[in-house]
Amino acid sequence: MIDPVCDSEVNCFGAYLTTFVGSTEVNLVDDVNRLATASVRRSGAVTDGATLLLIRVSSNSAVSFSIKTPSGGSPTANEWGVLTDRHGSSSGSFITIQPEVTTQGNIAFAAYKTPLNFPGNSNSRMEKITIEATSSSGNVNTTLDLLRPPIVLVHGVWSDSGAWQQLDTYLTDRGFTVLRPDYRADSAGSFDPKDVGHPYLIATVNLATLQARESLRSSGIAVTQVDVVGHSLGGLIARKCCKDAIF
Repeated sequence: MIDPVCDSEVNCFGAYLTTFVGSTEVNLVDDVNRLATASVRRSGAVTDGATLLLIRVSSNSAVSFSIKTPSGGSPTANEWGVLTDRHGSSSGSFITIQPEVTTQGNIAFAAYKTPLNFPGNSNSRMEKITIEATSSSGNVNTTLDLLRPPIVLVHGVWSDSGAWQQLDTYLTDRGFTVLRPDYRADSAGSFDPKDVGHPYLIATVNLATLQARESLRSSGIAVTQVDVVGHSLGGLIARKCCKDAIF
């Protein structure tokens, strides 16, 4: 499974996507030679409803891709994510793709998009699905770990990150990756983006969202979005960051 967001382990800015920031319509680039050489592999992905993974199989004949649930069955809905062609159409848990000629040989390209909600039960930290590819040459499959999205907890005015300790423990015990930015050094500072004298609050939360994604990517997990929970002023800061398409 290839991460089209990254062209290296540390450079993740939508390298193989048509649109990455500021749009809900994100597809793979329309260049099969570039897709054939993308190299950042992932063993898992977060269930944020936005993370896209590239699947490719070398083949001279049509390839049928399918999603298998942890029990080995076929999904009856999209709760385990969807497969699409490289243009983002024909979505479902089963799709057949014709190979295309590339500089790396004939390759069938598909994409997998994670579900919006974690499909496991409330006590499950991770669920494992299988993507199966079948052609006239035989079958190949790969497994993918599905994890809960990272959460950034933003405290309120004149408070600090310690206010979230109990919730942090609760969420961490249930498989979430949690970060708690702390802006106490400028707790009463401005969150007005035009106020160049007080950039600390926005920058602190922005940094936490980046660190949340980097933490997962360093463990081989693909991630696009971060869930943010804010209290009081923390909620206003989070709304400003969302408006700037930080997430």
